[in-house]
Amino acid sequence: MKMENVKTSFYTMDDCIPCTHYINFTGKILVIKPDCLAPGSQQPAYQLFKCSFEGNYPSSRKNTRLIGTYAIDHCPENALHRSNILGILKPELVEALEL
Repeated sequence: MKMENVKTSFYTMDDCIPCTHYINFTGKILVIKPDCLAPGSQQPAYQLFKCSFEGNYPSSRKNTRLIGTYAIDHCPENALHRSNILGILKPELVEALEL
C-alpha cells in the first residue's frame, strides 16, 4: 500500500494521540519513536505502521505482549513492543496520507 503526503521531518508527539496502557491499537496507524528505527530506515515513512493485532505474539519468550504490525509502505509484518510506540497518528494526518 503506497501513501501520499508523508512528512519530510520525523513525526513527533504533536502528530499523535498519546497512548495509555489500556488503548487497543488494532486497526490504528501507529507512529514509532525515531530512535527505534534501524540505521538504514531513518526517515518519517518508516515510522508508520498499521496494527494488525495486539496480544501474545509467537516468540521465544512466553507471555510477551507485543503489537503485530505491518509497515504501510516498506516491509512485511513484524512485531513491536509497546515501548517503541510514540503514539497513534491523529485522524487528520491519516486522512492526508490518502491510504
